[in-house]
Amino acid sequence: MKKILIVLVLVTAFALSGCGQEQATPPVDVPDGEYSVRLAQESVDLLAGEEDAYIEVAEFTKDGEFADPAYLQYSVSDPDVVSVENGNLKALSAGETSVRVFCKDASDEITVRVWERAASAEISEDTVRTYGRTYEQDGGIVVDNVNSGIGFAFYGTQCKIQIYSSAAQYIRYYIDDDKEGIRVPVSRLGLHTYSFADGLEEGIHRIRVMKATEQNMWGTNFSFRVIGIETGQECSLLSRLPEEEGLKIDFYGDSITAGQGNLAESPAESITVANSDGTQTYAAFTAEALGSESSFIGYGGITVKAPKYYGTDITMYSIWHWYSTLNRQEYPVDPDTDFVVINLGTNDAGVENYDVDTFAQDYLSMLNEMSAAYPKAKFVLCYGMMGTTFFIELGIRQVIEEFSGEAYYCKLPVNVLGAGSHPTVEGHRAAAETLIQFIREL
Repeated sequence: MKKILIVLVLVTAFALSGCGQEQATPPVDVPDGEYSVRLAQESVDLLAGEEDAYIEVAEFTKDGEFADPAYLQYSVSDPDVVSVENGNLKALSAGETSVRVFCKDASDEITVRVWERAASAEISEDTVRTYGRTYEQDGGIVVDNVNSGIGFAFYGTQCKIQIYSSAAQYIRYYIDDDKEGIRVPVSRLGLHTYSFADGLEEGIHRIRVMKATEQNMWGTNFSFRVIGIETGQECSLLSRLPEEEGLKIDFYGDSITAGQGNLAESPAESITVANSDGTQTYAAFTAEALGSESSFIGYGGITVKAPKYYGTDITMYSIWHWYSTLNRQEYPVDPDTDFVVINLGTNDAGVENYDVDTFAQDYLSMLNEMSAAYPKAKFVLCYGMMGTTFFIELGIRQVIEEFSGEAYYCKLPVNVLGAGSHPTVEGHRAAAETLIQFIREL
């Protein structure tokens, strides 16, 4: 059985509840004083029955001086996943839990994930988690929408993924606890194998592969299908861990939500596939910060209901309940969704012969249909990132007054410094800060 040494540094304390009864070490006779505990990493991954870990304390003090480690106590939120004795973690069964290291009022925590090797290397719901409105087709998982994709865990040093791409586009992938991700082109039409990780330290690694390019730009459809996963010699896929229910938010919007032009450095630049990234938007940042399970529908040029660029065929009123415009089947939205965030109005402001009452009626009709599918959701109606038009803002307020459900107006800060006067990534981050606080208050 392999022993892993974990050096611990300061992290922000947080709690994860497990399915078992919390288990703590027996209390010891601890002298009074002011204690401080610092831990080194916020998480560790282990294989059930194959790996254990020793938690070493980097700093434990009493009144600013070195303290006796015997005073430390440990508690496990789910003892079915791991046990702990004198700082020794023993991996028991698949799951995720937290271990608290404490003395008096001082404490810190580490998240422990225990994995099991998958019975098969095939892509299945037992090994791969999907994000957003993905679907199965032709032996693979299809990803059409921005900030949607797949995630999985593997044991080894490298990872390659077989992807069929409909056109040259961009994706962003995240390994382990990386929050920024690495943006790479999927530049060839057809089926190819792409390397997403190589030369990693041998062990357990987690990866997410997310779509950065929206489903349609300038008449070209952008989609990719994940066909297979290769983890190299003496490597293996791991079974998915059980997932706890958390916050659920669905996002709907136009080119802003799609991330058009957000990587550009000047509003004079034209919007292109290369300078647009749907993983770097206010919606993506909000979902990440709140830890929400989310789906994202972002479609450039779209209105609420009024015909404009695409006639009546492609308005949010017509597409919100589809998997995507490339798969127009009914998507089974989760009726327990907590929030629905809608960011529309910028394109509606340019509709000919449109007025506040007509806009409000269109918006209200869409909201009424959505509320039937989202009976428990609070609706957050956003606007303002590319400036405001008086009758659009007035119409949104009118919708909120007339809507029978819960709806709120969240005005987002302006940023028109990206391509085509769209918000930059910095503008999206600022808008996310506003929206995150707004949702937390609700």
